Amino acid sequence: MNKSVSKFVYACITYALVLAFLLYHIAEVVLSLQTLWKVIFPLVLGGGIAFIVSLPMGAIEKLYVRFVKNPRLLGFKRAVSLLLSLVLFVVVIVVVLFSVIPEIGNTFNTIAQQIPTAIDQLNQYVSGLNIEWANLETYIKELQVDWNSLRNTGLTYAKGLGEKVFSSTVSIVQVVLSSLTTFVLGFIFSIYILISKEKLSAQLTRLLYAVLPEQVVEDMLYVASLTHRTFAGFFSSQCLEAVILGSIFFVLMTLFKMPYALLISMVISVTALVPIIGSFIGCVIGAFLILIVSPIQAFWFIVMFLVLQQIEGNLIYPFVVGSSVGLPSLWVLLAVLVGNGLMGVLGMLLFIPIFSVIYTLVGELVERRLKDRKIPKKKLRTEK
Repeated sequence: MNKSVSKFVYACITYALVLAFLLYHIAEVVLSLQTLWKVIFPLVLGGGIAFIVSLPMGAIEKLYVRFVKNPRLLGFKRAVSLLLSLVLFVVVIVVVLFSVIPEIGNTFNTIAQQIPTAIDQLNQYVSGLNIEWANLETYIKELQVDWNSLRNTGLTYAKGLGEKVFSSTVSIVQVVLSSLTTFVLGFIFSIYILISKEKLSAQLTRLLYAVLPEQVVEDMLYVASLTHRTFAGFFSSQCLEAVILGSIFFVLMTLFKMPYALLISMVISVTALVPIIGSFIGCVIGAFLILIVSPIQAFWFIVMFLVLQQIEGNLIYPFVVGSSVGLPSLWVLLAVLVGNGLMGVLGMLLFIPIFSVIYTLVGELVERRLKDRKIPKKKLRTEK
């Protein structure tokens, strides 16, 4: 047995033993992975925040270098671009919150104003029913009710309910404080990443070249570069497309004097980040809100949505998003379904660029293998 075959056999045996050990202790492994995820989640969150903030920061840096010619001031490009990006990030969140919260309050006020009318209509409906109230009163008097037992049961239930409310309140406070702490740690970590991202990238590259074969490192760097381009292009184009669509809805709803124009437009902008089904979710929410005020306007809102959906699908989306994803519609739908099943709404956003990267890598692998095997083109089915 030569040396290469021996190494392969030993590697297979080692992998089999490790796999058997992990499967035998699967419960402990899952618990360890959950603990590890809790520990590194602030770092993952910080990386996500850093990626989002880096998109406008890169554009601001290019503009800064273009318009600032003083060599001394050029040294502050990272600090200035990072500060402006963080300010923009915070301003967007504040504007959305201060715009949406009052609209939500107005919605609840409108619903509250509709309640008395609904109660009056219910009273009129009940009054019109032929109910023999005298017989009902006699039936109630004839009931044998153990009031002491009923009172004790009520007190016991109230005591248990109070304990549950207290424990739930404590749990909610703990979750809020933990979430706030995690966000602050992630936010601070993201700032460190953005300040020294080139240095961190260089250190990681040196480490990979030091411990792994050169070809493996080059392949890893290529995949990392492709992933970054795909994610950056997808999120940038999706955000721009969602803002354009929401702005069109706001203008048209204001023009036709439809209620909740700002709230519904923002809801559609947020849900439109998810391709295919996102805007339809926003349509359902918007139609329901308008239906409370005016069923006729709700109908015309749905008609307007269907028209704008065609315009968005045939003009806005291809022009704005273009080939940033490079994924056929069937694979986009599959990515949305898989992402929703695994991670919910966040998964629907993340799995589209992930599928796009996988689709690109598999396509390159197929083309390379076909070229190496010298398969005649006449034997291959061309895409139409």
